[in-house]
Amino acid sequence: MLVLTRGVDEAIIVGDSIVRVVEIQEQTVRLGIASPHTNPRYREITLRRDSESDSVLLELPVALAAP
Repeated sequence: MLVLTRGVDEAIIVGDSIVRVVEIQEQTVRLGIASPHTNPRYREITLRRDSESDSVLLELPVALAAP
């Protein structure tokens, strides 16, 4: 696992996606993800829950923050 340190308004590029730190408050970090709409986006907890219950994986919309 690659671990990076970024500050507010700093970003990293992962494939076709730009992941930007939008806000940091106490124990919460808000990220904005800009990627082509053709790329599926999943929350990790959804993938874990679905793999545990053997149910069909549904793609959930993820709100994207403007940089």
